[in-house]
Amino acid sequence: PLWSRGLGDVYKRQAENLKILHAAKRAFNRHKPDAILYMDRLDSTRRDQSDLPIMRAVSDVFGTDIWFSTILTLTHAGAPSPDGGSGQPVPQDSFEQQRSSQVQQVTRIVTGDQRLMNPVALVENSPNCPTTPDGEPMLPNGTPWKRQLLMLCLTTKILNEANRVLKPGDAGKKKRQMVNPYM
Repeated sequence: PLWSRGLGDVYKRQAENLKILHAAKRAFNRHKPDAILYMDRLDSTRRDQSDLPIMRAVSDVFGTDIWFSTILTLTHAGAPSPDGGSGQPVPQDSFEQQRSSQVQQVTRIVTGDQRLMNPVALVENSPNCPTTPDGEPMLPNGTPWKRQLLMLCLTTKILNEANRVLKPGDAGKKKRQMVNPYM
């Protein structure tokens, strides 16, 4: 619920964004989630790094380690892809890959770790999106996305537990990177 309002333009709504982030951090500290979903729209085509100020604000409030437990979730995955330079629509899979790469690159900049590869989940919740015979919403390519997102959440939880058991950086040893299979 704290994230459902979303964060606004970082320059126009900075105080409101910080208030939302600090409220989310209080809940985060109480409940210690196993996975974090960073939500953005797939169909928000950007040629710049306009996500950077918002991701930096998230990092400033939560610390950069939050990104090691984050699944980059792109909503509106059923929206048509934009037109390319030739006036023809960009193939959907190419568009999804480009947008995923954009968000991942900004995440790498924010963390300062160019090796980080967060998992990306595509989500479509429109009442008009196709469904499986069981009623589960599907992406345009026919993939039921809820199972895929659940698997990414479970994988993230397992990796976080492995990090706690391995205790990277303990016993005066050289600090090791957190385990992340997406690198």
